[in-house]
Amino acid sequence: GASYSDAQLEQVQVVPNPYYVTHEGVRSSFDGKIYFTRLPRKADIKIFTTTGDLIAEFNHDETTSTDPTTFGAEVWDLMTKNRQRVASQMLIAEIETPDGAKVVRKFTIVVGPARLVAE
Repeated sequence: GASYSDAQLEQVQVVPNPYYVTHEGVRSSFDGKIYFTRLPRKADIKIFTTTGDLIAEFNHDETTSTDPTTFGAEVWDLMTKNRQRVASQMLIAEIETPDGAKVVRKFTIVVGPARLVAE
C-alpha cells in the first residue's frame, strides 16, 4: 500500500460533528454511531478524553476486511473499551498510519434525553 503523509491525512473527517444522540434518525440512545471517513487503507484510531484518558481504540485495515462498507471509513458505536456508553463531552481522535503519519481530530458528543421510537 501507498504511504500517507501528515498532509494527506488532513482529509480524514469525523462525522457528524457535533453528534447529537437525540437525532431523529436514532431509534434509541444505543443506536448512535460516529464515522471516521477518508481513512487510508491501514490506520490505528485511538479516542481520548480531553484529560488524556484512552477510552476506545481500533485498527482500521481494508486489506483484511471483507466488508465493503469499511473501505475508507470506520464506524464507532460510542461504546468505551469498558463497554460503557460515552457521556456528553469533547473527545480527541488520533489517527496514525503504520508508517507514522498522524492526524488529530476533535469532536463532540451531545447526549440528550432518552427517546425511544416504536418499531
